[in-house]
Amino acid sequence: MGAQTVPGAQMPMHFVLAGCPGNCRAPRKCRAALPTSVTMLATMIAAPAASAPMQRRGRQFGFIMGTGFGAPARSRRMCWR
Repeated sequence: MGAQTVPGAQMPMHFVLAGCPGNCRAPRKCRAALPTSVTMLATMIAAPAASAPMQRRGRQFGFIMGTGFGAPARSRRMCWR
């Protein structure tokens, strides 16, 4: 139960907090929520594509696949600072 608390709170916190910096940084106020909208759109597109291999090979394969895609993206982001 406790392991699902933090991941389950990620998206609501993203919704609440993403508009604040977007409101300050966006050249137009109507684009303040654009990062949140793009995150939701990417999740809707990626979820079916990620669930198909997980149904065939299992959850462990899905977690390894997610880590395999996420780690290079994160390391690239860390190097571009």
